[in-house]
Amino acid sequence: MNRRHFLHTSLMAAPAAGLKFTEPGTAETGGFRLQPELDIIPAPRDPALWPAYREQLARWREETRRKLKYDDALYWKPEFAWSTSNYSCLFLMMCDEAFYDRKAGRYTVESLLDDGLREFGGYDSLVLWHAYPRIGVDQRNQFDFYRDMPGGLAGVRDIARLCRKRGVRVYMNYNPWDVSTRREQKSDLAMLAEMARALDVDGIFLDTMARGGCRHSCNRFRRLRRSHQASAQVNGKAPPFMLPCAACSVGFC
Repeated sequence: MNRRHFLHTSLMAAPAAGLKFTEPGTAETGGFRLQPELDIIPAPRDPALWPAYREQLARWREETRRKLKYDDALYWKPEFAWSTSNYSCLFLMMCDEAFYDRKAGRYTVESLLDDGLREFGGYDSLVLWHAYPRIGVDQRNQFDFYRDMPGGLAGVRDIARLCRKRGVRVYMNYNPWDVSTRREQKSDLAMLAEMARALDVDGIFLDTMARGGCRHSCNRFRRLRRSHQASAQVNGKAPPFMLPCAACSVGFC
């Protein structure tokens, strides 16, 4: 099954499963109010309102770019070109038996990727989801969970390189909420740079970092992205201030 067929079949089956797609954003007066704060900016139902809607959208876009002093230079770097076609991303629990055969003592990422190809046309990328839900049971921090994988960091690096040979990009994960476990002797930002190099990953998934209080972190990740050629992906809709440092955002399905 290719991706187009998979998506078409899923959408056609949604009503039968009781799923309804609604349009937010219509005011009680019957007028239309632009709501750019929503995950998907809704359009008015009435086609007669579409020209005015497009004008509002363009005006909001230009005002936001001006306020941000927006610079899209990183998006044009050739080493990040792959992120513009990164549509299907697997959130891979690294304790999943489909990823590691405990009895045989080996990783089974080849069969995992083959399964994705067979079912819906394949993955563009995967996130090495390492710590959650196990983190907090002991004092191991999020970086320890990568170190503790079979084969250590070298074993995970081999997985990243194997995926890349098959055209699948690999993200490591960062949990900014990990503040109560064992502390490293370096800052989180320094550890991310070190881990990105050690694992030879293509990007860093910024878990929960689409939600408030992240402007300072965004500036730091922008520097990390420049210096270590790692793409960034945020969890959910990226707020405007994160656009200069996050090439992708993710929605769950």
